[in-house]
Amino acid sequence: GGFIIPRGDIRPWWIWAYWASPMMYSQNAISVNEFLASRWATPNNDPTIDAPTVGKAILKSRDLFTGDWGFWLSIGAVIGFTILFNILYLLALTYLSPSGRSNTLVSDEENENGTNKEQMSEASVSSTMPSSIPM
Repeated sequence: GGFIIPRGDIRPWWIWAYWASPMMYSQNAISVNEFLASRWATPNNDPTIDAPTVGKAILKSRDLFTGDWGFWLSIGAVIGFTILFNILYLLALTYLSPSGRSNTLVSDEENENGTNKEQMSEASVSSTMPSSIPM
């Protein structure tokens, strides 16, 4: 997803996608870090939102976490998602085969000479080694 929908606007049968989204935890961590800072600690004058400070009122109005614990929960979730996705990627690379055949490209230069550079380098290495050392 490219954007975050507030938790209160999500249908009950889709709430699992909200909690399974790494973007949700990232947005919560950034928002909690910003709006719980001292510059947002001025008293809230809006009676429609029950929050002591402006920063907490903004977090509450957007259905984000409103405590310091929300930052650490989100950081832990993002680290957990990173580890999980890396393990899944590693398992996929280990156990899944490529979808198609592996095709090797051969340049025209190699075709014209009849030998490739690897064969030529092996020949030059064997010609520079002393004959007493077996290959």
